[in-house]
Amino acid sequence: MSDEDIAEAVASGLSQREIARKFGLGHTYVRLRLKKLSLCTAGRPNLRKPVFGCVLCSRATVENRRMCRSCWTRVRRCRVRLLAITLLGGKCSKCGWLGHPSAFDFHHRSDKHFAIGSAANKSWSRVWKELKKCDLLCANCHRTLHSKATDPRLLAEAERFMRKGFCLENAVPQKTFPALAPPTMEQSILLRRKFVRPSKEELVASLESMPATELAEKLGVKSTTTIGKWCRAYGIETKPRGFWNKVYASRVTI
Repeated sequence: MSDEDIAEAVASGLSQREIARKFGLGHTYVRLRLKKLSLCTAGRPNLRKPVFGCVLCSRATVENRRMCRSCWTRVRRCRVRLLAITLLGGKCSKCGWLGHPSAFDFHHRSDKHFAIGSAANKSWSRVWKELKKCDLLCANCHRTLHSKATDPRLLAEAERFMRKGFCLENAVPQKTFPALAPPTMEQSILLRRKFVRPSKEELVASLESMPATELAEKLGVKSTTTIGKWCRAYGIETKPRGFWNKVYASRVTI
C-alpha cells in the first residue's frame, strides 16, 4: 500500500478501521502510517445524542452519560434492593405487610458482613450469600425486634416515672412552665440535675457525722466527686484526707 493509496482513502472519507479492512492491514499499522504522513481521517460521526444533564438530578454529567456517578450508584443499590425483596417473598415475614420497597428492612439472623440495602459494588454471589442469613421485615417489625423498650424492668420504671410526675389520662405533665414563659436559669439547672442536692445545712450536718463515701452511697450518687462539687458550690470546707480513718481508729476525738 503506497502513500498515494492512503491519501486517496483518507480523501474519500474512510475511517482508520475501514482503511485497514479495505487493504487487509492492521488498525495499528494504519494509524502509525497516517501519523507518519501527517494525515487525519474524518472519523465516524457520533450517533449518540449529547446529554447535558443527569436524567435523575439534572446535574452535569461527563462523557455524555445519562446519569451522574452518584445517581448511578443509587440505581445499582435500588436494583439490588428490589431483587432481594423479590427473592425473599416481597412481604414482611412477621406481619405480612405489603408496601413500598423503602419501608422494608433486612434482618440478619447471624453475623452481618454488610448491609443488603447499600450493596452497590458487590457481586451478586456475595449478596446472595449474605441474603440467605436475612429475613425480610417491615420497618415497624424490625424496630420492635431490636427495641429495648420491651424489657419489663424498663417498662416498670417508665410507669413509675409517669405516676410520679405525669398524668396518665392525657399524657401531659401536671407541672409545666407557661407556654410563653421559658424556664429561668435556676429552673434549667434544676431540670438538668440527675440527683436531688441537699441544702447547705443538711450537707454540713451529714459531713459532720459520716465520711463522704458513706454520704455518697446514702444519697445514691456515683462517687465522692459529686459531694466535693456540692461543697465547693456551698463554700463548705471538707475534712482533711485520712480524718475519718483516725476517728475510726480512736486516735482522735470528734
